Amino acid sequence: MTRTVQEEVTDVLDDYFSQRDASTSSRNVAMALYFYGFGGATEPTLEAVAARFEEQTADERLSRERVRQILEKAKGALSAAELPSVDAFVDFLSTASWWLNSELAALLVEGALVDEPFSVSGLLRLAKDTGRAADYTIRSPDFSGSDKPRKREGGADWVRGVEEKCEAFHVLDGECVPPAKRILKHARKFHRKYGLARVEDLLQEPECIDIPERHRILKQLLEAAEDAWLGSEGGATWYVFDDQRHVFKNVADKVFSVTDVCNSSHLAEACGRHLAGRKSKNYPHPPAPAALIRRYFETSTEFESTDGQVRYAQARRVSLGVVEKDLVVCLNGRPEGATGAQIHAYLRSRGHKKSSINAAIGKSPLVLRVGERAGPGYTYFLIGTGPDGSSTVVARTDHQRYVRYRQLLDRLARTDIDVEAKRRTEQKLLRRWLFDGKKEERCALCKRFFMVSELVAAHKKRRTLCNPAERRDPDIVMPLCDLGCDFVYEQRQVVVRDGVTTCGAFEDCSEAVREYAEGLVGREICDRWLVGKPWYFDNADRGGIR
Repeated sequence: MTRTVQEEVTDVLDDYFSQRDASTSSRNVAMALYFYGFGGATEPTLEAVAARFEEQTADERLSRERVRQILEKAKGALSAAELPSVDAFVDFLSTASWWLNSELAALLVEGALVDEPFSVSGLLRLAKDTGRAADYTIRSPDFSGSDKPRKREGGADWVRGVEEKCEAFHVLDGECVPPAKRILKHARKFHRKYGLARVEDLLQEPECIDIPERHRILKQLLEAAEDAWLGSEGGATWYVFDDQRHVFKNVADKVFSVTDVCNSSHLAEACGRHLAGRKSKNYPHPPAPAALIRRYFETSTEFESTDGQVRYAQARRVSLGVVEKDLVVCLNGRPEGATGAQIHAYLRSRGHKKSSINAAIGKSPLVLRVGERAGPGYTYFLIGTGPDGSSTVVARTDHQRYVRYRQLLDRLARTDIDVEAKRRTEQKLLRRWLFDGKKEERCALCKRFFMVSELVAAHKKRRTLCNPAERRDPDIVMPLCDLGCDFVYEQRQVVVRDGVTTCGAFEDCSEAVREYAEGLVGREICDRWLVGKPWYFDNADRGGIR
């Protein structure tokens, strides 16, 4: 029977310390286990170890130096012992040069090498302290390392800073670090001028072309990045880092300076027209297809979309140029639309040159063009208005409240913190989002009214599959009753497809649970709980690079 790392380490240290001083043996063993991350601690300092175990010390002051001595003895005992489970961990770790911490941790538990809770960094420390070849290191998704200045890169303080700051991080062979930094640095620059950048175009750039395994490296970087948006179209993968300024945000800033809500197709058209107006010699790679740009606006966490109508919570009020200001006045005064001749006549009356007028009509993202060039020609509207994009369309009635709660959730440094066990730091805010000021609310599945204390803020998409941005989206939750709906939805005996409940999986459930779940099938979910990203009810990760 395979034994876990904790069991083998405990046996070795218990035998070692009990032969020397039985009265402190259990404390010393627990101290070493804590130091190596069993219990979930991340790279604890000697002072932290001392503070945690001092209460268990009756006759001696547990100083930093005393802790160091005990841990050195533990390290010596473990180095001299056979630890098949640690060898198995190192062998498994070495099967890939790059891991995500969550992926690695799940596979270690699945393989019965460790028991939860534990920390990946603690296992790495144990492997290195016992002389196993584990030349792996930890890096944050953006490779920025620790927030703490003057910490040696890759050292214990550096790792502690990364794990305190990041929920997702890389575990990788040290040789992968320089090329990864190089690709990531260029990737974060490359997409800005294109909005969405094609992965293959990036990897053919001179800065990346000579890097071995660059496809795999970039795949790991993008899939771990909390702020990266990924999309596929025509067999190609495109990406953008949404924490940075880029072309689409610049276009959106202008558009949402004149309207509160805009049709996603019109936004995509505005971005495409803006990109097409650039000189090709400065932008050799093709822009993203319009369908993908539209999908970006509808699914990026920077925007909020309902039925193709998009809002931008982060919009900056930008200063429009003189021609664009006059163009807005001209089109605002013609809700039925204006012809090119009418716009030319008005802008000429304002003293603008023909070249400036043509550029404004042809390139400005503020112009919505309807019709065809042939025949009667185009009719022009101010974007956000027009026959199929009226700014009077309201995506939701509680937009300002949504923005306020989204900002509160964004201020959380992390959505998990280490106490005695993991605690969901965002859950209190999400409950307030659903129930603040209410005594009762209707369950989203069974439609019955309950006191709010009898309801839970249930994640539409499994929280373990949510990235940090999704965890901070108020629309990720809906109210479900403790009477049974939360259970059958959590177990996926009931799922939501196209806004209607349907049967899920009934393996290993009682007849009572089956009857309860079947009684919910066919119910339409209220529109207010369908608001949010379209994949939330899919209960699956978004696709990555193929």
